[in-house]
Amino acid sequence: MVLARKWMIVGALFAGVVLSSCAAKHGEAVLAPSPMSVAVLVVADYPDRAEVTGVPAAIGEALQAELVARNLHPELLAPADYTEEFASLRTPLHRLKHLSEQNRGSDLVLLVQTEPRYFSLLSGRYRWTVEVDLALAPANDPANAVMRHTKVPVFLEFHHEKEEEALTAAGPMIERQLRRLLDEGLGGF
Repeated sequence: MVLARKWMIVGALFAGVVLSSCAAKHGEAVLAPSPMSVAVLVVADYPDRAEVTGVPAAIGEALQAELVARNLHPELLAPADYTEEFASLRTPLHRLKHLSEQNRGSDLVLLVQTEPRYFSLLSGRYRWTVEVDLALAPANDPANAVMRHTKVPVFLEFHHEKEEEALTAAGPMIERQLRRLLDEGLGGF
């Protein structure tokens, strides 16, 4: 009994040491091996209309800062230049392919596609869900894309707060998903 307890303690200590060493390596951001240009398009879709627009400026600025920290040189593209084409293309992969065809001069293309959707009134707060699709690919090979999809629940206090406020509230989660996408993509390209 005492011997079993000692082995359990030794095993727990060993597991703690292994996990702590993995966490240090896992927590480091993956950088591009050399400076790379990336064409970035951040858009918002809406479930009740065929309109494609931009997102609040704060989200674009935060995403741009994350890209610069990864040794990437982002070029934020104007969503107005892509709205007509993107309205007819609904899937992230088709949109990414179109984006890469238009930006062959870049090393990479990044598409961040959001869709804020009102969900319900819950306990006096307005619940929204923001669906987020992120796709990163070499500009000359969009079929080799790394993609992420997530749904971000957002709670707003007031009835007059709509899509823009929901997107702003989802901003930190969008940044977190971008970090994960960059770790995966830059580690594999």
